[in-house]
Order: sequence, then C-alpha cells, then structure tokens
Amino acid sequence: MQQKKRKVFVTGGTGLLGSHLLYSLAEKGESIKANYRQLKKLDLVRKIFSYWCDNPDELFNKIEWIELDLSDAGNLKRIISGSEHVYHCAATVSYEASGKDQLIKNNTDVTVNIVKTCLETGVNKLCHVSSVATIGASHKDEITDESHQWIESDYHNAYSVSKYLSESEVWNGISKGLNAVIVNPSVILGPGYWNSGSSLFFSKISDGMLFYTNGVTGYVDVRDVVKSMIILMNGPVKGERFIISSENIPYVDFFSMIAERMNVRKPFIFIPEILSKPATGIVKIISQIRGKSGLITPDIINAAFSRVFYNNSKIKETTGVTFIPIHQSIEEITRIYRTEIPRH
Repeated sequence: MQQKKRKVFVTGGTGLLGSHLLYSLAEKGESIKANYRQLKKLDLVRKIFSYWCDNPDELFNKIEWIELDLSDAGNLKRIISGSEHVYHCAATVSYEASGKDQLIKNNTDVTVNIVKTCLETGVNKLCHVSSVATIGASHKDEITDESHQWIESDYHNAYSVSKYLSESEVWNGISKGLNAVIVNPSVILGPGYWNSGSSLFFSKISDGMLFYTNGVTGYVDVRDVVKSMIILMNGPVKGERFIISSENIPYVDFFSMIAERMNVRKPFIFIPEILSKPATGIVKIISQIRGKSGLITPDIINAAFSRVFYNNSKIKETTGVTFIPIHQSIEEITRIYRTEIPRH
C-alpha cells in the first residue's frame, strides 16, 4: 500500500541543510512547499541534487517554490496553512560584530512568526533547527549533553544568542500545545556552498594552512542531520531536543584530514591561546585598512580555543540512527570540491 503524501513546508531550503532536506523529502515523494528570497539560489539547490542522483530536475520540479519573506506574517500564514509538517531551517548566519542586534532580531522574529503560525493553522508537527551553540557547553574538557542549559557569557556571539532566543520561542510554543522537536547540530559538513559556512573550510584549506590551535568541537554530515530530522518528525517524540553530532575532533586533526585529501600542506604552526588577542587586533587593523571585515573575528578566535565534546547518545538511542564517519564525509566532499574547482 502506497504511503500517503504529507504536505510539508520547509524554510531555509536554499541553504546547505535545507537543500539536502528537500532532496531527501522529494525522494520520498512528499508534497513540498519551500520559500526562497533570491531566485539565483535555486540553481545551487538543483546543483546539490545533482551530487546525489542522476535525475535532479525531476526531483527539483516536485517542489513548489514560493518567493516569501518569512517576516511577512500574513503571507506566511497563507502559505503554511494546510501543511502537516514544517521544518524550520532558515537563519541568518554571521560572526561579524557589525549588525549584531539586527541579526538577533531577524532570527528571533522569524521564529516567533513560525511558531505562532504553526499554532494558529494547526500544523501537526514542527522541527526547529537550533544549534549546539544554545547548549551550555563548558570550556573545560567535559562531555556536553542536552541537559546542559544556556549560560550567559560575554563569549556568546550574535548568532549563538539568536539561536538561543529562537529556541526559547519554540519552547514557549511547546508550552502552549505546539507539537515540536528541536535538533541541535554541531558543525554541519556538506558540499556545494564553498564560500560560506563549514564548506568554506575546503576552499581555505585547498591552498594549504599554516596555523592550528588546540580547540575541539563536534562535526556531523549534513545527510545525518536530515535523516535524524525526518525520523523524529515521523515518530512519536515531541517536546524534546537532540544533539546531532557524529564525532568530536581537534581542529588540527580536522584540518589535516582535509589537507591530506587535498594533497596540500597540513597546518604545522601551533598558536597558543595567549596570542589570540594580539592576533585579533592585527586582523582588525588590516581589515580597517582594506575597508573589509576580517575573516578572523574575536568570536572566531574564541571558538578556535574552545574545547567542547558533545554526547550524541540520546539521538542514537531514540532513533537508531548511525552516523557517517567524518573521514568519509571529508573524502566525499573533497572529491566534489576538486571536480568543481580544479587546482590551478
């Protein structure tokens, strides 16, 4: 007996996670609506589909694309009405100091609209994509799980604050009867978005990298995040959050794995934390002279020295999901990168 198609709405479908989610949902035959802001980004989604199948246009054309600003509450309600499942992947990502307040406001306000609309239109279930940035991770070498609560700190960047406030809005909706689950991915790895997010690692390391720190964080393949989200949405679990992370890896090992597969120099100059502040100052000066924002900001510097270890046992025990090894993810992403962007 053929499974009935669900009516699904996806926000942030032109991003790394959203595009892979759409691919998986289209492959499963769901009835999908997704919003976009810039028409040119749809070509990138189609390219993502082409990585994983021979019929990308066929799957891509199953999606009803709607030009929609998610801050437009009236149109959002009209579009979401009738949807059974909503996946909220959209968020502005930036680690720059400028525009901090606006970023926080934008991400929080959009989530407020999503939660309110889901409650008003009777959506069956919402999956909100949060981040491990909202987990109260210690700066010590201890394991962090879903029970760790947010800790107010000057270390938090605007993106982390916006994700925390957005997640809080979902919890508020849950208290009012919203059926929702929250996923908190670590660093999501996937191909195609070479000039933004984690895919930027591959672009930067392709020319070799000199420096490394003693930082540690979690990584996960984008396909595993998608798989976890869909299982949670199709199951009975509600009102809970889940860390989605495959492995905790020191930055030097992560960078070295990419460098090895790129056949370029591995990082070999260690920078101790004591030099982090002077390095930030130099970057700021250079950025001002060039009239640009520096690639390295104080928030990025802080992250480079954080040592955070994430416990993924809850999602594995709840869903039975198994994770793609990070070395395999890197191999596959590097292969795609080198096909698209051959070295000079």
